[in-house]
Amino acid sequence: MSVNVIILDDNELDTQSLVYHLSRAEPEWVIRKIFHCPLEAIEYLRSNRPDVLFSDIEMPEINGLDLIEKIPDIDYPIVFVTGYQEFAVRAFELSAIDYIIKPVDVVRLKKTVDKIKLFRSHNQRVQLETLQHIRKELSEVDP
Repeated sequence: MSVNVIILDDNELDTQSLVYHLSRAEPEWVIRKIFHCPLEAIEYLRSNRPDVLFSDIEMPEINGLDLIEKIPDIDYPIVFVTGYQEFAVRAFELSAIDYIIKPVDVVRLKKTVDKIKLFRSHNQRVQLETLQHIRKELSEVDP
């Protein structure tokens, strides 16, 4: 199943590393967009919904945590990829699905990918159950 991934990191080498390791951890996922400027990412994410967002934290202009607070109605997994451990609590308060310390390791990233797959599977199951419930109620109202 194709999963659309957005990556936000101001460091080109870190971005290349993440893309490389992500392609090894989950070759079917598609990197739809890479942003090195957080302000451009905010504009894009306000009107486009990825399946997963990987974001650095410490960046010029605005940090990744503050960026997430500026995007309304996020309902997709967010993974923070950073060199700083001290932001982990705030990241999870913002509903991050995972928090990876740089440099990215493919074994650790594979665990994150598995978490995301589980999250997506659960959400799809809930959506299907909701749809089935609505169909049942509609069929009872209008036979």
